[in-house]
Amino acid sequence: EFDSVVLTIGEEMGPSLLTLLHLRDLGVREILAKAVSEEHARILDKIGATEVIFPERDMAFRTANVLSGSNVLDYLPLGEEYSILEIAPDDRFLGKRLRDLELRARYHVEVLAIKEFVPERTTIPDPDFLIKDSDLLVVVGKNEDLQQLQKR
Repeated sequence: EFDSVVLTIGEEMGPSLLTLLHLRDLGVREILAKAVSEEHARILDKIGATEVIFPERDMAFRTANVLSGSNVLDYLPLGEEYSILEIAPDDRFLGKRLRDLELRARYHVEVLAIKEFVPERTTIPDPDFLIKDSDLLVVVGKNEDLQQLQKR
């Protein structure tokens, strides 16, 4: 009697596929299934998984992206080409207004939000927002543009 199921059976493809088949037979409408390989993902998709995830691979990419950029604190991929990054502002940004940074024109990225620690709040900034060293910028853009933004 569940509407959604998260299927995370370990490294064995057989039990995972059989369980998915039975869940479909039971009429479960939404099934989020963990895959261990591309082939496993294709089979899960073909027999009815609503969404297929690769948690270990996704976390590895996320960790690599966080570690590769010294000012990157968090990373969320948006498909193949785009991502959202949470970055600490470097010296180029400090004491400047968002409009003066011209991030959209220079880097083709957009600031979605700013997490302030003094005072503690998250805001959708206006162009006159003054960047402080206690702020974190949440930016979205193409991966190559975000990499350019991170270069000093």
